[in-house]
Parts: sequence; structure tokens; C-alpha cells
Amino acid sequence: EPLLVRPKGWKSGFAWNEVEHIHAGKLLIPTLSHKRWRVDNDTKSHGKNSTRSHGQHGGGREDSKHHDEGRGKGGQQSQKDKQDEEVHEARHELELVAPLKLIKGICYSPVPTRHAKRLDNDDFFSDETSSMWSRMGRGDLAVMKSMGANTVRLYGNDPHRSHERFLEEAHDLGFHVIAGFSDYPYIQMRDNCATTHFDCFEQIKEQYKMNLENGFLKKKADGSVEYHPALRIMTLMNEPDIKFFPLSKPRNFAKAMLSAFDAVLEAEREAGIDETYRGHLPNLTATISFAVCTACRKLDG
Repeated sequence: EPLLVRPKGWKSGFAWNEVEHIHAGKLLIPTLSHKRWRVDNDTKSHGKNSTRSHGQHGGGREDSKHHDEGRGKGGQQSQKDKQDEEVHEARHELELVAPLKLIKGICYSPVPTRHAKRLDNDDFFSDETSSMWSRMGRGDLAVMKSMGANTVRLYGNDPHRSHERFLEEAHDLGFHVIAGFSDYPYIQMRDNCATTHFDCFEQIKEQYKMNLENGFLKKKADGSVEYHPALRIMTLMNEPDIKFFPLSKPRNFAKAMLSAFDAVLEAEREAGIDETYRGHLPNLTATISFAVCTACRKLDG
């Protein structure tokens, strides 16, 4: 699941061409310990007009010796050595954040029925469903922990309900939480994204604003806010490539994902997670299905 990149502009409709990868062909595999990169147009590093910082205070590089390695006669450096050095520097920056951690996760959606039926609500990490996941009830999270899991992925998400107790329970057990938006704002609610020409900004901004108010953010002693430490990844959309019809137009779901990403950034900014924030940030992702997109070939190149 590729991680999206957080721009520093914090404005709707930011310029995507300002965002660059570390090095094509040698991208580091993203894991839970990685932070979202921010683009800082005031400094130049790893390419034109962009540098990566972590959202937390990092340190300077200590292994400057590496800069002098791999150079040939006359101080010249081969293209391969230059690329290897860029990857080394990027890897070192990531190590300043936290050691890499392997995801050992379980998808959690304990539908309480043995037969197909319509559910009034499929949010199973709200306070109302604590009898299933809490140690005060059935203890599903503790059972998953005993099986060796360190991550739980969720699907349903009712933003009107509080998720604070679930995040606290998960944090106490050492779990990382992968939350996400349900299908409701995209294809189920009245005036959903499909009815607004796949522009999901307003729908997702309102949904995520409520999520932030109902447990995703914690208030600090000084009155500022920070993300709950258990929330490590937020899935913008589950299987977007098979969610919107017609499936022959991948630009539709691409527009939906990008507008949803934009909406999350704006909801965060209004809640106090702005360019001055230096706390923990959950990564953002979208989970693509295994379906074959026959229409995607025309977008190659």
C-alpha cells in the first residue's frame, strides 16, 4: 500500500508536480514507523525545490563520511554511486524517526450474525461495540495480541461515534491501528461523491472533522491537540478501482482519492494540525483491489 505525500502548502488544490520520490527504482518499503513526508520549498535537497522532514524533530546527519565515499578521480562521482548515496541518506533519515517495524496485522470486522443480513451500522471500533473488543467484554484485541499480532485494520467508520476507548485499549496492548473511511460518504449517503462528479472534498472533510473530534485527536495540557499515538495509518478509500462506475474510467476514482486527501489535510488544519505541528502523524494510504483495470493501459506514459 503506497503512502501518499503530505504537502506543506495546506491549501486545496496543491501542485502535485512539486512532490518527488526519493529515487525511482529504489524506493524504500513503507512500514508503520515511517512518517508522511512534507515538502519544504525553502530548501533544496534530493531534487529541485523539495526536501523531506518528519513532522517530529530529527537530528542532523552524523555520517558525513559517506559523502566522500564512492568518488573517482578528480572528485567525480558515478551516477550509480550518486543514486546509492541518495538512497543511503533517505534510509538514514527514516532511521532517525524510528526503527522499522514489521506489520503483523488482522482485519477486524466481527459481524455478529451467521447469516446474510443488513446491518444498521458496521462500525466495530466505536465505544458502543466495546463488549466485543474490550478486555471488559469478550476481549477480541487481547486475543489477537496473544496470537502475535501488532496491528489491527478496521473498515466501518461512523464519525458520529467516539473511538477514543478503542484507541486507548489498542495503545495499552501495543497495537497500531489502521482506520479508514467507510463506503458511506463515497457511494451510500445522500449527495455522495458519485453525485458530485467524484469531487469528495466536502463529504470527506465533514466526516474526518467528526473523526478528529471523536477520539482521533487528544487534547494536551497546554490546550493544543495531537494525534492519538495508536492511530498509525488512515485509509482514504478501500478498493477505489471497483467502487465507482463506470469502471472503465479510472480518472474518476483518481479524482475521488485526491479530493479526499485534500479534504483530510483541510480538516486537520482547521483542527489545529497545521504546518507548525511537530507531533505524530498517521500515514495516509488507499487500498487498491486485485481487479484488472483494462482501461488503465491508455494512461501509461
